[in-house]
Amino acid sequence: MIFLFVSLLGIAISGCEQKQGEGPAERAGKKIDAAAEKAGETAKQAADAAKDTAKAAAEATGKAVEKTGEAVKAAAQNTAEAAKDTAAAAKDTAKAAAEATGKAVEKTGEAVKAAAQNTAEAAKDTAAAAKDTAKAAAEVTGKAVEKTGEAVKAAAQNTAEAAKDAAAATATATGKALEKTGEALQKSGEAVQQKAAQ
Repeated sequence: MIFLFVSLLGIAISGCEQKQGEGPAERAGKKIDAAAEKAGETAKQAADAAKDTAKAAAEATGKAVEKTGEAVKAAAQNTAEAAKDTAAAAKDTAKAAAEATGKAVEKTGEAVKAAAQNTAEAAKDTAAAAKDTAKAAAEVTGKAVEKTGEAVKAAAQNTAEAAKDAAAATATATGKALEKTGEALQKSGEAVQQKAAQ
């Protein structure tokens, strides 16, 4: 501002025409007044320009701040919506996982129940088969014992009959032998008597 004032003052002093009847002091005073007035106008214009520039800068800054606030607000809304969507997705995922786990547990329970039923039925069938096997074995054993008894009885009968036949045969043979012995003794006695008579 001082440099501008001095420059304007120099221009005013060199460019102004000297008027008749004015003294050097009056002319110098008028020139100083004119220069001061011009400097004041220039300063006012500069102040107005600075004021306009500041106002424009303030308006631009305000708009920028406003835009920044809107952007921040929009970003916050988007972040909140994204967080909400993420929470909903996590909730849905957890729900789906829980349902899948429940179904898996249910299927596992059904499989265990079916396996237990099959095991019980298999054990029942095994017991029935063992019972039938034991019954069949008992029947076979009974029949074998019965047959063995019949065989023993038949063998005893055959042995008794054979012994009876053997005893009868022995008695017959012994009787015949005694008869033959008696006949021999009789003949021996007759022979002795004949010898004695001679």
